[in-house]
Amino acid sequence: QVTLELGGKSANIVFADANLDAAESGVLSGIFAAAGQTCVAGSRALIERPVLANVLAILMVVIGLVALFKLPVAQYPDIVPPTVQVTTRYPGASARTVIDAVALPIEQQVNGVEGMLYMGSQATTDGLMTLTVTFKLGTDPDKAQQLVQNRVAQAEPRLPEEVRRLGLTTVKSSPDLTMVVHLLSPNGRYDMTYLRNYAVLNVKDRLARLQGVGDVQLFGSGDYAMRVWLDREALAARQLTVNDVENALRRENVELPAGRIESRQREFTLRTRTSLESEDDFRNLVIGRTPDGYLVRLGDIAEVRLAAEDQRTIARAQGLPGLSVGVVPTSKANVLDVSKAVHKELAELKRSLPKDISAEISLDFTVFVSESMRKVLTVLGETMLIVLVVI
Repeated sequence: QVTLELGGKSANIVFADANLDAAESGVLSGIFAAAGQTCVAGSRALIERPVLANVLAILMVVIGLVALFKLPVAQYPDIVPPTVQVTTRYPGASARTVIDAVALPIEQQVNGVEGMLYMGSQATTDGLMTLTVTFKLGTDPDKAQQLVQNRVAQAEPRLPEEVRRLGLTTVKSSPDLTMVVHLLSPNGRYDMTYLRNYAVLNVKDRLARLQGVGDVQLFGSGDYAMRVWLDREALAARQLTVNDVENALRRENVELPAGRIESRQREFTLRTRTSLESEDDFRNLVIGRTPDGYLVRLGDIAEVRLAAEDQRTIARAQGLPGLSVGVVPTSKANVLDVSKAVHKELAELKRSLPKDISAEISLDFTVFVSESMRKVLTVLGETMLIVLVVI
């Protein structure tokens, strides 16, 4: 027990489970006495000098306002470690083959990258490989992406030719969507594939250029692609294999420079039509010859149709099929500013939309942030009013 005397009054302070001798008790008494005298002196100075008290109060308010507009704004605090994803595809390969031929060589190179906590990979039955590398909290996402990309480049020579040809993608992974814009055709004039193609050409790039937007993701349907369904019986009857069809497509569907013809007075640039563009172009592609010498075209052994590349995903809004456009902010972005920019850009975009295509914001997480900020500002205003009344 320590006895504290200040201003003619005494108070007893009890320290539980503390064995203090007389010297230690005296030291603690002196400390508390000095602290009490300092508090009394400071309070007396502010009471006797109201101008000084007002100046200090105004200074604290100004410092708080400056800090308020410089603080990062987000729905949740940044407590999730940054992650980097590496994706690639090995068409026709099983999940086990993708792991052995693609995932393992990449993991061996990426393992031990600076700041890495752990990593994990997964492969699907359609040949898709996704490697997720998790870094320590506080690691710069841009630096982490660059480090992983450099390690992946070292592993590329060990990957199959088909994987190298399709390429590998290294991106910063962020599961925090700020907003979701939904495109749909209210009268059903356009299907999901058309909406996706329109979004790729006219919406995605415009949103990606906005300040604070890190990525724009499309959900639902897939890009336009020429889908070829082979007839096994027709292939066997003409003594052809799937590799023959694949080699023919790869050999004929290319862009080749033709050069130019020059003379003393004129110069002509040559253009050759070598790439395949329409369904008829693909159907008329020569695959090979039968033993009798007849030409075999792709349309004789397969069904060719222009359709969506991926038909396994679908997005709906108001009960109608459509396309969802997710907006992902950067790690340092102010989500309120991003939301305002997206709303403004979407208003401009609606002016040029074709008939029977609508674009609406179906999900906006910044609503919670805005409401929280409004309540904080309300409390600050009430506090300032009370302080002014008291002063």
